Amino acid sequence: MEVIKTVICKLDVTEDEFKKLMDTVKAFRDACNYISEVAWERRCFNPVALHHLVYYKTRERFKLPANLAIRARDRVAKSYKTNRKKQHKFRQLSMDLDKRLLHFLGMESIKFPYPQFTEELRLSSLLEITSKNF
Repeated sequence: MEVIKTVICKLDVTEDEFKKLMDTVKAFRDACNYISEVAWERRCFNPVALHHLVYYKTRERFKLPANLAIRARDRVAKSYKTNRKKQHKFRQLSMDLDKRLLHFLGMESIKFPYPQFTEELRLSSLLEITSKNF
């Protein structure tokens, strides 16, 4: 069983890191909307079947690493589990980050404002970053 720990905090980032992070968060949101559109048009809500329809196009079109393309697909599939009556739109700027994604963004040495969480977060597999953090 995967344990997910979400810590909401402000990040101490440079302007360049902030821009990279926000560009990636917006690309992730746009990817979710693209995947949702394909899922709705094809009436395909199974994550594996959806993967075959959107994975390569999502990576190419939104310049996302594999991890984020898969997380976007999973987020869309999960949203349709609860309601398949209308197409879902993703507006909130939110995505899941892990150590590999921080590396992809060039943010390996990010400073967390709460030292008691720092070691725990290094061991954690996920960290959710939302627009509320900034």
